[in-house]
Amino acid sequence: MGLITNPKNGPVIADPYVTLVYVGNDWAEGAGPQMKNDSAAFVREFVGSPVFAEIGQYGVNLGTVNPSVIDGGSVPSTIDQSAIGSYVDQGLADGTLPQNSLPVLVYDDKTTITLDNDQGTSCVQFMSFHSRTPNGIPYVAVPYPCNGALSGINGLGQAIAGELLQACTDDQFNAWQDYNKPTLTEIVRLLS
Repeated sequence: MGLITNPKNGPVIADPYVTLVYVGNDWAEGAGPQMKNDSAAFVREFVGSPVFAEIGQYGVNLGTVNPSVIDGGSVPSTIDQSAIGSYVDQGLADGTLPQNSLPVLVYDDKTTITLDNDQGTSCVQFMSFHSRTPNGIPYVAVPYPCNGALSGINGLGQAIAGELLQACTDDQFNAWQDYNKPTLTEIVRLLS
């Protein structure tokens, strides 16, 4: 491992308060309720685990999980990164999402997510991502089951866990990274 540093003094999320947001109708039918319950239990356990505690060396404390939010309303078949950010900002403004939380949006398989600037399509170029809203709020987005690539609780849990670790240590893409690599590598990718 190269020089692990935070030369830009990029912020970390020192006290992550995670809010799982289940977006789409699939969370209320079939296997959806059980997967919702299983993934919420996984995240509650994960943010208090020894694995999560490893990022304590970078200034991140163990996390807390708020009650989940279910948005079973009308969801577009395609949504882009900017629209997700605006959705999070609106949810924080209208009280749908708790203030000071790190939202983790889990979309059902009826929604395709695209990254801004044609950087990719969910389940083709990426399985999950973390970003910031127009108001600067960090969030995580995960499409599930991503054409089967994230099948079951293991797949979904792994995607959420990886993005939570990355978002907490480098939510603005300017904090803890290995600056000796040809391309910057987020510290959490090096830990796995």
